[in-house]
Amino acid sequence: MLLLVAAANLPLIIRGLNTGQVDNPEGAHLQEPVAERPVKANRVETATSRQLPNVRSFNRVTPATTSAHPEISAAVEISCPFYSGPGFDKRNARFRNVQAALLDSPIAHNPAQKRFTAPLEAIPLGDIRLTGENQFSRAERTNLKYLEMLSPDRLLWSFRRQAKLPVKDKPYEGWEHPGNELRGHFVGHYLSASAMAWASTGSEMLRVNMEQVVAGLEECQRMHTGADHGYLSAFPTELFDRYERQQPVWAPYYTVHKLMAGLMDQYRHAGSTQAMEMAKRMGYYFVKRVEASPAPLQPLHPRALLETKSKQWHLDSLNMEYGGMNDVMYSLYAATNDTRFLETGALFERPCFTGPMGLGQDLLEGMHGNTHMPVVVGLQQRFDLTGEEHVRQLSEFFFNLINTTRTYVTGGSTHVEIWLHANHMGETMADHLEDRWAAGHQVGRSHELPAPASVLQVEGLRASYPFSTLLTTVLDAP
Repeated sequence: MLLLVAAANLPLIIRGLNTGQVDNPEGAHLQEPVAERPVKANRVETATSRQLPNVRSFNRVTPATTSAHPEISAAVEISCPFYSGPGFDKRNARFRNVQAALLDSPIAHNPAQKRFTAPLEAIPLGDIRLTGENQFSRAERTNLKYLEMLSPDRLLWSFRRQAKLPVKDKPYEGWEHPGNELRGHFVGHYLSASAMAWASTGSEMLRVNMEQVVAGLEECQRMHTGADHGYLSAFPTELFDRYERQQPVWAPYYTVHKLMAGLMDQYRHAGSTQAMEMAKRMGYYFVKRVEASPAPLQPLHPRALLETKSKQWHLDSLNMEYGGMNDVMYSLYAATNDTRFLETGALFERPCFTGPMGLGQDLLEGMHGNTHMPVVVGLQQRFDLTGEEHVRQLSEFFFNLINTTRTYVTGGSTHVEIWLHANHMGETMADHLEDRWAAGHQVGRSHELPAPASVLQVEGLRASYPFSTLLTTVLDAP
């Protein structure tokens, strides 16, 4: 496991440090998606009803309420599955109608797109060094030693095979096994971890290895031409075809999100403009694949989903796990100022998740935490870039809801990756308690937020939560 505890994590703790973003490669499922987990659907609680500004409705079924805010719409009724996440299969899923307030486009009320400036800035990782002997420095050394021993050729094996390039050495097992549909996502985590660890330690060996991985990935990316220009993955585009047909597949967007985020971390923490250009090419590929922009990229992708199907079809596909695609698209917007990334990011904010919370409702029971945590991280970044007050309120509502109804004393919140009934955490005190990956997302991928001011403000619980979770959930983990 990659600990991702580097020297300069310490000043980032007040911003909401994520140190648990890497899954354990041991015991990875091969070839087949994980099975759908049973969920309890007979108990639904709602918090005090609350509407947020700048929301709109589709297929409105209830009349608009009187409001001092003209941009507040009435709730709409939408059909949502009781469970969404890995293993979702619409053929045997159970659905319910829920009330929702749907988020508008991030540029609908700000066509000039004035960039919002949040008040907090992160101290660069390279400006901090750990000294002394303590659990942080020990974790940093362990992390660095593990990263240095990873072989670039073995990490690149499936990417090279997919690009029809000669392979070297042999592939890793676990998450990177050639038969695993999530192959490639561990490499994304490696890119993030190595960039941060290098910035924190200056390891020359790590610098050489991670630059070799970036160069190898670019070689693979350039093998994709025509409609697939910009595509980069360890698996074929056919997995996205299955995803868009809403057929069972194990989370291709989840995987490419990790890869894109890793490339951007290589730029952010290691100064790799090569990695940044690769991330941009990937971003434009998926903008074209979804085709969210009012100013289409040419040529139009032959499978552009909004053209060949519909927006509703795309939103229905979000019942499967799709990582933090809104988050990484917002990161690309922050780097390029291209509003096509902003528009595409908003299309990865699942109405069945954000909509009920927009009305102050708690419908989290039975939801897969690891599917939805990254979406909230993306919402934090959306607010930090656009200053949309309703997005800040939505993120804050989620943070308060999780931390008052579904969080263990150690800081984690899910049981076998699922959120259970509110305020019944004691019923799970056996095994498979909190998920460290979900806990990491709960405090946010702060290194992707240019200036976070949304949820984890430096006050009271929100300032202490990331630090206590780092100590009790991540560093103390076996």
